[in-house]
Amino acid sequence: MKDRGERDFRLGRTFGDRIRLLRSRKGWTQEELAKKLLISDKAVSKWENDHGLPDVGFLLKIADVLEATLDYLLRGDPSAEEEGAPLREEVPAE
Repeated sequence: MKDRGERDFRLGRTFGDRIRLLRSRKGWTQEELAKKLLISDKAVSKWENDHGLPDVGFLLKIADVLEATLDYLLRGDPSAEEEGAPLREEVPAE
């Protein structure tokens, strides 16, 4: 049985936890995520350690790169507890 701290992290208790979880699921380092977002790895580290937040206008880009919903990034989602659970449904092309 996992302890509560592990469970809270996997549920993404904080914004930083959710960014770290999504990044690690993709197998990316902070530096790799930073390059994809065209920012410094220090900014990613700051977010993941809950020492700051990105500008509101930047959230859509973060969500797109991490393939997550804004709702998950901002509020968390208990369904994400399942390992590898999709956080954003793919919309079929018409």
